[in-house]
Amino acid sequence: MNKKTTYLILFLIIALGFFLRVYNIESAPPGVYPDEAVNGEDAIRAIAAGDYQWFYPANNGREGLFMNLIALCFKFFGISVLTLKLPSIIFGTLTIWGTYLVTKEIFQKERIGLIAAFLASVSFWAINFSRISFRANMLPFILVFSFYFLIKGVRINKFLPFAIGGFIFGAGLHTYISFRVAPAILVFLLISYILTSENFLKTYWKKILIFILFTFISAAPIIYSFYAHPEYLESRSASISILSPEVNQGHLVQTFLNSFGMSLVKYNFWGDQNWRHNFPPYPVLDPLTGIMFLAGFIFSIFKLFQLLGQRFLKKTRNPNLNIYVLLVSWFFFMLV
Repeated sequence: MNKKTTYLILFLIIALGFFLRVYNIESAPPGVYPDEAVNGEDAIRAIAAGDYQWFYPANNGREGLFMNLIALCFKFFGISVLTLKLPSIIFGTLTIWGTYLVTKEIFQKERIGLIAAFLASVSFWAINFSRISFRANMLPFILVFSFYFLIKGVRINKFLPFAIGGFIFGAGLHTYISFRVAPAILVFLLISYILTSENFLKTYWKKILIFILFTFISAAPIIYSFYAHPEYLESRSASISILSPEVNQGHLVQTFLNSFGMSLVKYNFWGDQNWRHNFPPYPVLDPLTGIMFLAGFIFSIFKLFQLLGQRFLKKTRNPNLNIYVLLVSWFFFMLV
């Protein structure tokens, strides 16, 4: 396909995704969930007092960026269900574009990028959450764009993509608690690059430092908030982490196995039973997409171990290893 055709298809995919996320937004889902209401209340109070916080302690504690964006929407467009949900709609739509960019960058194929963007555009799971005012909607946006710039930076060996990618990645600490696991993906990806490129650290150490520097710059405000208020750091994990005695009730291994098993089967067999998130008991993915996902998942695991075996047994440096390390580590760490 020529560039004009590609861009036209991409525009139509993003436009479709935006329509599915905004159409009839005030009626579906009906009403406003309690968590959404708390976000809106914090935004209204922030406008009234002029006090925009990096971390809002109510409702077990929440990173403040999302509430501040809601406040800006309220301030400029008025208070309504639409403006309450507008940041989710925007981030959900932009994630479609980011999915195209990062997938095309990973595989170096336009068609795979367009397929991935289309699946993100019409995914029930993605559409449903993009219609709910949850700060978790920012996290996929942060990950796809930060990894896009990082991988592109490695490919073209320029400083600017590392700086942009680092700044976006650092902003992830302002989004949602599960981002705190994301740096582990970077560690595994770095190890993979070292394994597949003989002089990777020698070539890229300055650019890696630039990435870390800009990550710290954008993350610094909330890091300082955690330093000043250490109770913020653990306020939410106490009620959701399987490591919390509140959650595991003294049965850590059993809780872990149950959580891990339910997390794996939700894609193809038994979906989330919370009606806010899913239509029980159906899985997250439709049958056709689910079959292809499972095939791709198994293939990725197989290729990962195959390429690792070749690297350590035959001393073969295959850059395709980076693809499967990224895909598999991204999946499992964010599953945590």
